[in-house]
Amino acid sequence: LYDSMDKKRPAKIKILNLRQPFDRYDYPVFWLGRADDRESISFLEGIYDYAQYRDTKEKLTTAIGIHESKDIVFTALKKIIDTENSEKILKNAIFWVGNIRTMKAALYLNSLRDRIRSTEIMESIIFALHNSDTEYADKILEYLIEKNIEASIPSLRPNTLTEYRLDLISKLGQKTLTIAPETLCPTLGLAIKKFMKKEQIKELIKKAYEKGITSVKMYFIVGFPHQGLEEALKIIEFMKKLK
Repeated sequence: LYDSMDKKRPAKIKILNLRQPFDRYDYPVFWLGRADDRESISFLEGIYDYAQYRDTKEKLTTAIGIHESKDIVFTALKKIIDTENSEKILKNAIFWVGNIRTMKAALYLNSLRDRIRSTEIMESIIFALHNSDTEYADKILEYLIEKNIEASIPSLRPNTLTEYRLDLISKLGQKTLTIAPETLCPTLGLAIKKFMKKEQIKELIKKAYEKGITSVKMYFIVGFPHQGLEEALKIIEFMKKLK
């Protein structure tokens, strides 16, 4: 498919055969279809090595991160983090390492704290560790408190927030807690592996206020398949009752 303004410049490339030669210079690849993960990631790494623009590299990092083979994905992302200088690309790669959710990934993220000096990237590491749901998230928070570093942790998975972790977040100076329950529908929540009962959400918010948090933001998704206006109204009613 070619750019509507420049008929000579491809706007999108679809690869049907990884063994078929093509001009890989500076064109982002978003999806490779049903290729084997090892072959697909190797192919993307080859494009990454030739890519010159940050946006292209960022898209390639995401393309690598969405693969399912955890060990292969981890190896590829670790290589990017260990060699890349762009903060934006580093943050993206760290995010996807957090989504791997293995002890190896958590140990690696924890090891980065001695190398990283950027506060923004340190926050990305904390967020990624929260996603991985391991003890190392707390160790990073303890480290920041020990060094008197103020930090604000972005949207978190509510089921990873223990009472101790809430206490650490409050001690960092954070006053607004952002959580993402996504849905109040049990069936849908279980399907997307992100479900908390209403009572659990209420208890979490109560504990957050007890720890010194002064406001709570929540993210919900409206428009899932088979979910209509009724689901949105239930969310609104729930939020009103929380007040």
